[in-house]
Amino acid sequence: MGLLRESSLRDKQFNLLYISVAVLFVALYLILFPRPLPAEFTLTPGDAIPLNELKKSSSLSPGGTFFTLGNWEGYWSVEGKMEQIQARRPRATASGSKISWFNVGENQVVVEGAQGVLFTLPGEQYPHWSQGLLFTLDENRMSLKAYSTQGRVQWSKHFSSLITSIAASENLTVVGTLDGKIQLFDTRGEVAGGFQPGGSRLPVVYNVSVSPSGERVLALAGVDPKRFLVLERGGADFRPVFHKPLKESRPWPTPLGFLNGGTLAYYETELGLAFLDPKSPQEEVIVPTQGSPVVLESLPGGALVAFVQREGDRAALRIASISGASVFTLPFSARDLLLKVQADSLFLGVDQTLLRLEVRIQ
Repeated sequence: MGLLRESSLRDKQFNLLYISVAVLFVALYLILFPRPLPAEFTLTPGDAIPLNELKKSSSLSPGGTFFTLGNWEGYWSVEGKMEQIQARRPRATASGSKISWFNVGENQVVVEGAQGVLFTLPGEQYPHWSQGLLFTLDENRMSLKAYSTQGRVQWSKHFSSLITSIAASENLTVVGTLDGKIQLFDTRGEVAGGFQPGGSRLPVVYNVSVSPSGERVLALAGVDPKRFLVLERGGADFRPVFHKPLKESRPWPTPLGFLNGGTLAYYETELGLAFLDPKSPQEEVIVPTQGSPVVLESLPGGALVAFVQREGDRAALRIASISGASVFTLPFSARDLLLKVQADSLFLGVDQTLLRLEVRIQ
């Protein structure tokens, strides 16, 4: 029995020493290699607003957002309160605090803000917004005009092939065309660079995006194979710094763009939604999806991204981290979709209903 007691005592001493060493190791690890705790994320249902209940206002509060969804258009305030709902006017398209539409009777594009009409564009029919900048196209999609915030023509260009995509930053406009060309213009319409991706059996540019600084451009181009490219400003021109053939070969535009002030990029692959640092495009994180991500928004703080994946009429709201973790999934059925973030509100438009969800990240 004495031997048993002595052995048990030695075991206890050894266990105490082992635990002390383990605690010391963990403490040193946390001191030498600190890591922030993951943020707490909550998504709380707010208002469910039926869009078939018309709501007119003689005066809209400043700082809000116009939207279009299916056959409806409207405006919500900076606090997320719905102030206006009406039937969608011809070719209406919204961008933040402005909305444009085609007045058939007057044969002109009308641009409105919260306080009413800002200006009109006689003879124009097809408005297009990119990052708050207004463009118009002709009916053949081969001519493009860029406008100032006061509605003055900044420049006008005619292209030898169909315009397939337009992206703009404050100081750069990028245009992709059906013949496989990427053309870049500064604020005066002067040529700021150009590139033909090549490397595919058929040349075509599906989609382009430009970083807010105008230093990088993303592109999806080509048939057999379809390719993802990153272009970077080098001197007076842009040069490719990364290209990748894709197994995903659908011959139409698929999502790509920049988030978090241009420090994060995304595009769709055959595996799902890819996130990457545009400075190191070789390293990417994939969030698997069922269907195609069709609308995407970065949530406050920049560590989480909200998007809607869609396959036919089946859809789901997804929240994922930029490190690849899936945080939240809400399935539903929808034909028309909208997803917008304003302050702590996430607006999800589903057919004739607009849901406001409150986002909390701590």
